[in-house]
Amino acid sequence: MIKFKGFDDWIPIFQGGSQTDSAGRVHDVTALIEKAVSTFNAARHEPPVVIGHPMFLPLMAIPLALSVKPTC
Repeated sequence: MIKFKGFDDWIPIFQGGSQTDSAGRVHDVTALIEKAVSTFNAARHEPPVVIGHPMFLPLMAIPLALSVKPTC
């Protein structure tokens, strides 16, 4: 389990690798994540951080940056 060290720490949001969607198609999620990180601009994008998926949950944070942590 990942230990959260406070909001000065990076928060993992997704794991890369191969993922299979509900139709059985395999996607290279690592490539999608790298593209999202390389094109993220905090001045243009303000994706809300919520806990869960429901649309009306309270906004918890807005990311200032995204990063890819290589896995060994």
